Amino acid sequence: MRSPPAVPALACLALGLTLPLAAKADDTRPQQSVHTHGAARIELAQDGAALEARLVLPARDALGFEHAPASEEEKAKVESVLAALGATDAALRPNAEAGCAPTAASATLGEPEAGHDDHDDHEEHAGDAGKDDHHDDAHADGHDDHHEEAGQVHSDVIASYGWTCAAPAELSSVHVTVFALAPSLTEVEVQFATEKGQGSATARPGEPHVELR
Repeated sequence: MRSPPAVPALACLALGLTLPLAAKADDTRPQQSVHTHGAARIELAQDGAALEARLVLPARDALGFEHAPASEEEKAKVESVLAALGATDAALRPNAEAGCAPTAASATLGEPEAGHDDHDDHEEHAGDAGKDDHHDDAHADGHDDHHEEAGQVHSDVIASYGWTCAAPAELSSVHVTVFALAPSLTEVEVQFATEKGQGSATARPGEPHVELR
């Protein structure tokens, strides 16, 4: 039997699960755009015997930095981490009863993007309001803006995984394993769409087991 392609399965998850969850939030940005240090996301989609997963992990939690690697040490760190996250059981393991055999696994580092820190921004505006010298204000603002642009950079590590399950009807849970590779993580949101339904749950270091119901 030919397995359906992987991309439509995850695309269905993004359209059928992620967007409704985002619509419930006060923030108007799509759910998948949120970047929070210490928090990762796994998107899991089942289509018959095919099981697909995508991990979105802040680079700071995976690497310890978010800027583009510059030194040889940083480049070696990226290579090592991507190799580890590219292992088939690096992010999660389906329950054994489903008999899921790995078919693919890969990891890549996304491009750094400029971020924004509302707390820093608020402090800067408060400080500006108390100054009388406009020249000093302009100079200070220019310096702070440069500091923000240089410091507030965000990037993610993206990993993709695939399995073929011998007993897809038995798929009922996953064990989140990525905490071992990123100890600074405090939670992983698991968004799932399986043959039995869809939903989301949060895994934590002390509670890595997630029921898919």
